[in-house]
Amino acid sequence: MARNEVGLAIRGGYAPDERVTAIKLMENNFIAVAAPSFLKMHCEPYYGDERIFTAGISR
Repeated sequence: MARNEVGLAIRGGYAPDERVTAIKLMENNFIAVAAPSFLKMHCEPYYGDERIFTAGISR
C-alpha cells in the first residue's frame, strides 16, 4: 500500500480470530435467498428455528 492509504474490509458475522479488530457498524438482518433454479437442484431449505445447510449456504 502506498503511504496514507487505508486497508479496509467489511464482512458479516463474527471476527474469525483475535488478530482481527471488529467494530460493529450497524445491525444486520441477513436474509437467505436463492434462485428458483438453485432450489430446484438442491431442494428448498428449512426455515424457523432450524439452521439452513444446503450446498454451501449456511444461516
